[in-house]
Amino acid sequence: MAKTMDYQLRPRPYRMSNTIQHYEWGSRDGEAYISQFMDIPAEKGKPYAELWMGAHPNGSSRINMGGKSVALNHIIDLYPYEMLGVKVAKKYQNRLPFLLKILSAAEVLSLQAHPGKEDAKRLFLADPAHYPDDNHKPEMAIAISDFLAVIGFRPINEIQSALERNPELARFIGEFHWTDDDDIVLVKRLYKTLVQNSLKDIEGLKKTTEEIANRIKNMPLTRSTTEKAYIELHKKYPGDIGLLTLFLLNVVKLKPGEGIILQDGIPHAYLKGNVIECMANSDNVVRLGLTPKYRDLKTILEILDYTPAKPVIMGEKKIEDFTVYDPDVKEFRINMCKLEKNSPKKIKSAGPEIGLVMDGRIELRWLEGNTERFEMYNKGESFIVPAFLRQYTVIGVPSGHFVRTFIPE
Repeated sequence: MAKTMDYQLRPRPYRMSNTIQHYEWGSRDGEAYISQFMDIPAEKGKPYAELWMGAHPNGSSRINMGGKSVALNHIIDLYPYEMLGVKVAKKYQNRLPFLLKILSAAEVLSLQAHPGKEDAKRLFLADPAHYPDDNHKPEMAIAISDFLAVIGFRPINEIQSALERNPELARFIGEFHWTDDDDIVLVKRLYKTLVQNSLKDIEGLKKTTEEIANRIKNMPLTRSTTEKAYIELHKKYPGDIGLLTLFLLNVVKLKPGEGIILQDGIPHAYLKGNVIECMANSDNVVRLGLTPKYRDLKTILEILDYTPAKPVIMGEKKIEDFTVYDPDVKEFRINMCKLEKNSPKKIKSAGPEIGLVMDGRIELRWLEGNTERFEMYNKGESFIVPAFLRQYTVIGVPSGHFVRTFIPE
């Protein structure tokens, strides 16, 4: 489509209308956080799982151009340099490199990992139906509420303890020699054995998961977080390799404001809670278990990061008036700021930004030529700032909590 007057882009922020994804694990009815956040009624029984803010083709945000609602990815196609900046447009092939989300999990998400760049390209070419993107997907989650997940392989000594505590799992793996090999090599060999045994002996896998469930049910009430999760998940996914994998992964509990980074290949499953999520602009997932969806055990063994270590939880790091979350990736960074009426914040940027109001109300101010413009945004509302605006100001009305997502220089 040619550029027309109807789609004449101006150097100003644009209010976004965003896509809600209704995946089965999302929260519902009175517990539907996303509907409460956006101040919209929740349809009875319908799950509200993710709110997408960005330009991914599976759920692009929309902006108003000349009285028409237009997909953000289409506007970026028309105006890549103005929207993204020349440097970002060239580096990321005219694509917005990040995707911002609100995620609300009432049930477990699938046990999964995300492929790195080279693996993503290979999987996309070989199987685009299951791997629709040729991009990697490092991501960061920042807790809005108390949040529970399993992330990454546990340290070796904890894995050994888990096998002692769960003899059924140790028997199913079979004789295993804890040699002096590198810890990563040991975990890879152990987990590959577990997965291969699960494929060769489906009945044995089912029996093992059942035996563990029965033992935990007969235990005293002092169950671990993993054991509690196991019992709930066994009801829905009996005989699932993901159940046994739980014992090998770190339990992560985030308090509001705490964050965690998930690099390529890290096995993880979100169990429950609400988070702000930001990631490279990709929807690629390689699933291992705890899901009725397509699983790819061969690929998961190839792409997993087998490093046995405790995940690093990010606290609130302050730089001037902003809380900074730096995932050490090229595609995105997140800042947060609590805004007050008498304390405007001037923001300069050479690239595109997405802003989201987490609480309260804020006012955006910017210059078009010599004329100052302003627009109000309430909790749950978001906007994109094109790269060629360069500078804008935010202020609380009278107060607001603002999330800024941008590309580090």
